[in-house]
Amino acid sequence: MWLKRIALGVAFSALLLVAGVTSFLWWLNSESGHKWLAETLSADLDSEAFGIDIAAIEGDIYDDFTARGLRISDADGVWLDAPELRVVWSPSALL
Repeated sequence: MWLKRIALGVAFSALLLVAGVTSFLWWLNSESGHKWLAETLSADLDSEAFGIDIAAIEGDIYDDFTARGLRISDADGVWLDAPELRVVWSPSALL
C-alpha cells in the first residue's frame, strides 16, 4: 500500500513539473514573456568587459523571431549594432 502511494506521489510530482515547464515555455512566447526575456538577457549578459542590449523581441521564439535594437559592446565601444535581426531556427534540431 505505501509503495502505491509513493508511486502515485512521484507520478503526480512529475505531472506538476511537466505542467509547470510547459506553462513557462508557453508564457515565454507571449508579449510579456518576450519583454522579460529581452530585459533578462540584457541585464544578465552585461558586465564591465562585455555588454548586450536587446530592445525588443517579436514573433515566435521557437521558430521565427526578430530581435530589435540588438547592440553588443566591449571596453572599446559598440562593435555590433543590429537594428533588426531575424532568426529562423528549430529548437528540436538541437536534440
